[in-house]
Amino acid sequence: MSVLRRIGPYLYSALHSYNSVWELLLLGSERQRADRDADRLQARFSFLAGYSQQAETIRRRLLPAYRAYTATISPDPIAISLELAVFLYVICEATNPSTLLDLGSGFSSYVFRSYAKSKDKFSAPVTYSVDDSTEWLDETRRFLQHHDCDCHNLWTWDEFVKHDRPSFDLVLQDMGDLGTRQRMFTQVLDMCRPGGMLVIDDMHVPSYRRALACELETLRHSYYSLRNFTRKRLRYSYLVVPDFVCTEGRSRGRAN
Repeated sequence: MSVLRRIGPYLYSALHSYNSVWELLLLGSERQRADRDADRLQARFSFLAGYSQQAETIRRRLLPAYRAYTATISPDPIAISLELAVFLYVICEATNPSTLLDLGSGFSSYVFRSYAKSKDKFSAPVTYSVDDSTEWLDETRRFLQHHDCDCHNLWTWDEFVKHDRPSFDLVLQDMGDLGTRQRMFTQVLDMCRPGGMLVIDDMHVPSYRRALACELETLRHSYYSLRNFTRKRLRYSYLVVPDFVCTEGRSRGRAN
C-alpha cells in the first residue's frame, strides 16, 4: 500500500474533525432515534430480531478478507466498516436479492460477490460494482480475482448510466465525496425497485444526514437509522426503503 493511502485516513480525520465534534453534540438525539428505528426495523423485518447471533457468524466469515483488504488496499476509515459489511451480508442472506448494486467499489464488492458465490448459478444475484475511479475499479478487480470471485459488471459511473440496467433489490451508496452523493441521490433512489433497499454510508456527518433526510421527507420514503447495527466509532449508515417509483421517474412513497 502506498504511503499516501496509509496516511490518508489521518488526513481525512483531521479535515473532517468538525463533523466529529458536531456529531458528538447531537449524540443523545441520534442514539434515541437509533433505538427507536431499531425497534421499527425489527418489527418490519423479523429476521433482524436475531441479528446479533447472525452477525457474529458472518463477522467470522468476512474477517480474514477484511483484514487483507484494509492491510493492502484501503485502510480504515476509508474502506467500509466491517460492521456495515456484516449487515449487508446478513440482509442478502435473509432477503435473497436477485440484483445487487454496489456504488463505490471496494470491500463491499467482495461482500456482494462472496454472497453470490455461495449460491448456485441459477439463484446467484446479478451484481454490479460501479465507481467514479478506474483506479479503484482496477484495485477491486485484482482483489476479487485473488479471492476467486466473479469480476463481471465492473463499470465506471459514466458507462453505467449509459446502458440499460435492471432495477435493484439492494443498493449500497458509498461512491465519491458527499457532495457528489447528494447531487445524485434521487437518481440512485430511482435505481431501486419498489420495496427494495438502499443503504447509505457515512450518515454520521450531520450536514449530509440532514440534507438527505430533508429529501426523503419530501419524497415521503421510509428511512431508518442503522446506528445500532453498523456503528464503528462515530460512523454509521441509514437504510431507505423506496415504496414505489412514479412514471415521471421521481421516487415517492408512504410517510416515514
